[in-house]
Amino acid sequence: MRQYWLGRELPYSAYDLTDVMPEFVVSERRLPEAEAALVPLEARILSGQINLKRREKKVASALAAAIEAGIRPGDFYYYLARQAYENEDWASALSYIEKSLAAMPQSARSVAFKADAIWMAAKEDGSFEDRIPELRKLYASAIRLDKRYVPALMEYARLALSEEQDVTGGILKVAKAARMLAPQNDQTHRLEVRLLEKAGQYAEAKARLQHLIEWSYDADDYRDYQKQYDALVEQEAGASTAR
Repeated sequence: MRQYWLGRELPYSAYDLTDVMPEFVVSERRLPEAEAALVPLEARILSGQINLKRREKKVASALAAAIEAGIRPGDFYYYLARQAYENEDWASALSYIEKSLAAMPQSARSVAFKADAIWMAAKEDGSFEDRIPELRKLYASAIRLDKRYVPALMEYARLALSEEQDVTGGILKVAKAARMLAPQNDQTHRLEVRLLEKAGQYAEAKARLQHLIEWSYDADDYRDYQKQYDALVEQEAGASTAR
């Protein structure tokens, strides 16, 4: 069977997984009225419909009220940390995320976010290079908690783009894992290309970009990928001349 999309053919198959699905138990929990009232707000935060950068006092007050009422403090401290982060208040972001981790120490999301906030604070105060080992440990911890958490995989790999860092085979495997887990996210592809380029693996980088060019359906993305491809060709030629 074939499915057609924008003039291209996408082969696909259907499988019956009835006999190979693991057993699982469905559980449900009735939300207290106060928590149920916060679901629309939480959904808007997670879907990006609320611009947290505007320091909406109403949002902050609602989140603080939820915490005071004992409603999932790990989650709601995380949302407060995100709001502080969007407003470039790194100290508050770190304070809130520590409280989130106190409530949910096994949260890959909160561990990775702590690293994100440290990253930005270090960029601002000039200590970034010195804190790379700390950041790498935090992202690695998040990955151990959830091997499929793409943001942690991406940022762990992105550290290798820093000037003093090397792109190793292990780093490229992590970047590939992020791309395979989130193939619809073009940032995973772009990151892998940049890492391959820094590693001097120009053929692989060009092949990845060529794939993006061929399957791009947005005109701006197409031009961006093509520009990046042309720059990569020039860089490869320059590297060959230097040798």
